[in-house]
Amino acid sequence: MLNCPNEGFEQLLQQLQQAARFDQNASIAGKTTIMVIDCHKQAIDPRYKSLIIDQHQELIVTDKPTKWLLNQWMTVSPFGLSVTRAYQRLSHGRVKSLNYVLGEIMFVPIGGATQHSTTWLGMHYLIDKYFYSADGRTLYLKLDEFMKRPLTIPLPVRKHIFEQQLKDAQCVLIEQYHVWRWMKAQFQNLSQTKLYQESLKSIDQAKLFSPSIMVGEVRTELITFSLEAAYQEKVKKEEVERASHEIIRRQELLD
Repeated sequence: MLNCPNEGFEQLLQQLQQAARFDQNASIAGKTTIMVIDCHKQAIDPRYKSLIIDQHQELIVTDKPTKWLLNQWMTVSPFGLSVTRAYQRLSHGRVKSLNYVLGEIMFVPIGGATQHSTTWLGMHYLIDKYFYSADGRTLYLKLDEFMKRPLTIPLPVRKHIFEQQLKDAQCVLIEQYHVWRWMKAQFQNLSQTKLYQESLKSIDQAKLFSPSIMVGEVRTELITFSLEAAYQEKVKKEEVERASHEIIRRQELLD
């Protein structure tokens, strides 16, 4: 049983770990994931690295660090961190910090540094469920109905840092929406056109590629062109693959 939600964070974290089930294959589930807590310093079991709070699966502890869990999620997502990095460079002139945003999913770290494991909040769920202490050093997350009772989680934070992280993530969300609307305008009435209808009759849809394969191939084409332009010669497929893996690691995932 969980005791009073006003307990200090470390004591509450121990109780949450005790109530959780261990799953070494646990993963982030997108919109249903409420938060991913870095618990390795307060672990009650040496195996425990992360605590996942999920709307459906409730409490899960795993031996995977939060950084690993976020990277695993992003490898199966259509996009990783490249949009966030692009926005950061446009807005700040450099990449200051990272967050993950894709449509209705938004994960924001509680601190400024993300090169190491940290706690990530699913703001798609928590956006209207948090408030600060008077001194701005504690972020309270109010889960009105969790495990059949209310739960408040007090997280130690620096308000100005988290607010900047959240603001950047919200800007990325709006930028994504504008890009999506611009793209949508190009295709909005396409399915009603003769061009589309005749094209549909002429092709075998079973031979069409999935969106993820097409996006990956576009990336490969850009990398190939860039390498050949730099080297002024043809490059081998293996070299393109190595460069692609390195770009994904550096641009789409947490370092």
